[in-house]
Amino acid sequence: MPHDLLTLPKPKTLGEFVRARRMVLGLSQLQLSKLIGGDASKVSRIEAGSLEHKLRQSVHKLAKALKVDVQTLIDFVIK
Repeated sequence: MPHDLLTLPKPKTLGEFVRARRMVLGLSQLQLSKLIGGDASKVSRIEAGSLEHKLRQSVHKLAKALKVDVQTLIDFVIK
């Protein structure tokens, strides 16, 4: 059952945002995992914050290696 984003606590992390947004859309972890090409455990790890640190490290390392700031990489992905 979809939730109203306004009734959920304001997300403080990427994982909390993913969970809140998934709930607003009325998706289960399994349904979201199928949409992103993974399994439910991947969504669970994202929501728990287990992958956030690895992702952050990878983005920072990539930006450093390419001698650009992180925002440049993010802007490119968002285009």
